[in-house]
Amino acid sequence: MTSYTIAAITVDFIVILTLILRSGKQIERREYSDFILFPIVLIIVALCYNQSSQNAVAAAGADLMYYTWVRTIGVFLKLFLSYYVILYCAHLAGLTEEKCWKPIFWILLIPLLAALVLALMTPRWKTVFYFDEAGQYHAGPFDLFYYIIAMYYYCFSIYLLIWKRKRIRRQFFNTAVLLLMLSAAGMLVQNILRIVNFDVFIHSICCLIMLYILVDSNEMVEMLKKKNAEVNELMKEIVAALTKSIEASDQYTEGHSQRVADISARLAGCLRMEEAEIQKVYYAALIHDIGKIGINRELLNKTGKLTAAEYREMQRHTVIGASIAAEVTAMPEMQQAARSHHERYDGSGYPDGLKGKEIPLYARIIAVADAYDAMSTDRVYRKHLSKEEICSELKRNRGSQFDPEIDDAMLEIVNQNTVPVFHK
Repeated sequence: MTSYTIAAITVDFIVILTLILRSGKQIERREYSDFILFPIVLIIVALCYNQSSQNAVAAAGADLMYYTWVRTIGVFLKLFLSYYVILYCAHLAGLTEEKCWKPIFWILLIPLLAALVLALMTPRWKTVFYFDEAGQYHAGPFDLFYYIIAMYYYCFSIYLLIWKRKRIRRQFFNTAVLLLMLSAAGMLVQNILRIVNFDVFIHSICCLIMLYILVDSNEMVEMLKKKNAEVNELMKEIVAALTKSIEASDQYTEGHSQRVADISARLAGCLRMEEAEIQKVYYAALIHDIGKIGINRELLNKTGKLTAAEYREMQRHTVIGASIAAEVTAMPEMQQAARSHHERYDGSGYPDGLKGKEIPLYARIIAVADAYDAMSTDRVYRKHLSKEEICSELKRNRGSQFDPEIDDAMLEIVNQNTVPVFHK
């Protein structure tokens, strides 16, 4: 083997081993699972080019077809690697999640498929390269096509990174651009000087640089996850403390907000919402009655029937709550929940008379959880309803007071006995 071949394979094995060890012997992170293909393909290319080098073929002096096929595999995989660089960069930039990516993907795939056809034709028709009887290497009529396509892929990757640079961490962006520029330069030098596996060695060095950034990124991600967990726990405690201060003024709703939050989170889970969304639903439900802090305490604790004026005053807690929650700009869902959790699906609710899907999703979820807790809790004016009575009320108000889909989820939870039937 040439010195460049040995050096390239050694570096690539180090990259692969490090990736596996950093992932606990399983390539779990997307950045790792996508990136590990680079060193694997580079090892195959290095072996193919070393096995079919001009000196090796001339020394063997026989079976030129075997060496032609070995070189063909290496030539195509090298082009495939430049194509795969685009896919990797597209993932880093988040482009694969956009609608425009699908047509771009197919447009880029067509030249690669054409290159594959030319590669398969090479052993018989000498389209890309060939070995003469003396074992000397000669470029075929489509040899330049391969270099043009490879350079096009590298240039397109750089354009893609610049286009979506705001989505990519600066370290990733700088390293990816460096990788592309060095890879393109290595390929041009290889084409001019014909040094066996010189460009593969350059690719391998680029992989090593990218590996350093990936490992550094992994440590940063773990640190951010820890910090995020601490912030979430702090926010949970602050909101819980605020909720208790609200309920301290209403003797009939002690623990109400916490129960509504727990039920709302379960409903969100039944609706197959993402974990982050479930967490938001939970927080929004915790403060849904925050506006009661602005309602007269005597009115909140009145045991008799409310007058029309008193009922209108009580309804103001939704508007007051929305005004308070508006200060939490990082989570606008809190304001929506505080304002709209008394809206009804048929449009007869308050304060805005919203109807159907006009009502924010979080508010629709909390409305069902709020009603369930009210029905399952002892109040001064009535005892809690039985499980059968609660189910009957949920069915009766399906599509009128409650969103049918969320109402069905609440019925499922009640029938599975995963929430308490009543609270004293």
